[in-house]
Amino acid sequence: MVKEKTKILIVGGSTGAAAFIRLLNSCPAVDIVGVVDPDDKAEGIRIARELNIPTGSRADDFFKKGKIDDVIDFTDKKELKNHLAKLEYTGLINKESAQFVFELMQRCMMVQEELNKAKEDLEIQAWGLKKTNEGIKLLYKELEEKNKRLEELDKLKSNFISAVSHELRTPLSVTKEGISLVMDQIPGSINEKQHKVLDTARNNIDRLARMINNLLDISKIEAGKIKVKKEIVDIVGLVKQVSSFFEPKVRNKGLNLRSYIKDERIELFIDADKIVQVFTNLIGNALKFTDNGTIDIHVEDRGNDVLCAVSDTGRGIAKEDLPKMFSKFEQFGRTEGGGEKGTGLGLAITKEIVELHRGSISVESEPGKGSRFTFNLPKYSTDEVFKEYVALTMQDAQEVNKKVAVIIVKIMDKSLNSRDALKDIADRLKEVINVSLRRTGDRVVGGGDEILVSVISGSKEDSGGIGRRLKDQLDEYLTKNNLSDKIRLHFGGAVYPDDAKSPEELINKAKR
Repeated sequence: MVKEKTKILIVGGSTGAAAFIRLLNSCPAVDIVGVVDPDDKAEGIRIARELNIPTGSRADDFFKKGKIDDVIDFTDKKELKNHLAKLEYTGLINKESAQFVFELMQRCMMVQEELNKAKEDLEIQAWGLKKTNEGIKLLYKELEEKNKRLEELDKLKSNFISAVSHELRTPLSVTKEGISLVMDQIPGSINEKQHKVLDTARNNIDRLARMINNLLDISKIEAGKIKVKKEIVDIVGLVKQVSSFFEPKVRNKGLNLRSYIKDERIELFIDADKIVQVFTNLIGNALKFTDNGTIDIHVEDRGNDVLCAVSDTGRGIAKEDLPKMFSKFEQFGRTEGGGEKGTGLGLAITKEIVELHRGSISVESEPGKGSRFTFNLPKYSTDEVFKEYVALTMQDAQEVNKKVAVIIVKIMDKSLNSRDALKDIADRLKEVINVSLRRTGDRVVGGGDEILVSVISGSKEDSGGIGRRLKDQLDEYLTKNNLSDKIRLHFGGAVYPDDAKSPEELINKAKR
């Protein structure tokens, strides 16, 4: 499948524009449809003619000839500025943004040249290995050095993207806030036309912010630094939350958003924010590539895991493109014209998040009939959840050279013969414990008739004091609510590393 080139119109023929024209002309994914400047002798006009790129004095002449994806404004000339403002084109990129893109492309091309050179060297060396056995040891050493160099270059690329993305976040936030203040007419009144221009600018800032967040996420994933903060979450409520966010957008496009969930509540041990990101990416893609029909969300409890799916009646994906759906920087189903192109990272990030939850994701699609993305999230037993909570607290404690106190509260009352009644009292007791926890690294989780508390402490004596404080608070709660005669609690505890070295040993010790 041949991807259509992005069609660019450059306004302004300055020296900076000339350098940018040379760079863009060497990019196979870009087609410069023209260069505009009333000065026939401008440097950019001269370079454009050398490269057989059409030139002209007015931008609207090029719009009449065909579609243009983006307009890059390099001019400081008032007449051209006024001309562009009258066009009200949403794909306009200003000089500062273009300069950032120019520097980014230069660096990326330098890295790509290094990678290509290293690749050629590797191919030559691989050929030599086939032809002779005499230089195997020497060539192996050189290959190792080249591989290290490739890793360094890849790391350099990731660090560069991460650093640039971080640096862009703050000015973007400040710019967006300033635009919002003007749109709210706090500094003074504005007319409808001004409001429209500012709204376009704000939407483009949001678009750039999403791209930056995707670049940061993929950099963290590649560096192995992405953290998953799991907790017990009702995925039914989570899906309803995401659906309510998308419903206005779906309605505005004339589509229907439907949910198929049999259970009122399905609890999973997941990172809620990350799974929201998964559903957001999948529903957002479905919305982008569906022009009529429906978007459906399915959630099914299968016992050992929960099956989730997002399907649509959109354009679909060609069979040959399906194996590349979760690759980085891949985009499919793009249509002509402007609009949001994205980074091609959303599905790659989605796959990584699902796999970090020990799940898997797949796609089925047929051109013209729509697509269906399916992923599963495994269920955890109470023991597995307890071990993960304790392991996370142990990691936090090791970073600050502290101990970990593990306290298990067991609800002994046999009168709580229904699952709902047991869960109700366990939830109420967890709320009491949560109020008393003082550090961000302290954790509490319930499972059946047991509640586990894992906290960071300075010494074994401190750990004992924490246990006694929790017992007093829970006893006081039961007394105030006339439950002390009906419910009995058993407390057990253990301390890392004094009593045990592993999460499993700590939990078993605390249960005795």
